[in-house]
Amino acid sequence: MTYEDGSPLTQGTVAGEATIEGKLVAVQGNVQKDGTFEWGTVSPGDGAYPGTYRVIVLPRALGDGEISQGMLPDVDRKFTSYESSKITFEVKRGVNSLNIKVSKPAARAN
Repeated sequence: MTYEDGSPLTQGTVAGEATIEGKLVAVQGNVQKDGTFEWGTVSPGDGAYPGTYRVIVLPRALGDGEISQGMLPDVDRKFTSYESSKITFEVKRGVNSLNIKVSKPAARAN
């Protein structure tokens, strides 16, 4: 996972959901320092069932002190909603690779 300039997103969570055989299935994985992640369904890194997933990227939560200092999340909030991220990914049997490009939020106006 990278920003538009090619640098990696180094923390956060990538989550997905799909309807498989009539049931809603959720997956998630933590973003590593190099921008990679592995999805897990039941336990971290155990993979995802084949199917088409809607995908979101959740930045690391900021503490009150960071917010009061004007820090912004690492990812634009449009990536935190399935409706606005507009990212989908088809998981197939075998090894899969999902390369997501994200953007940072715009600076706050004073």
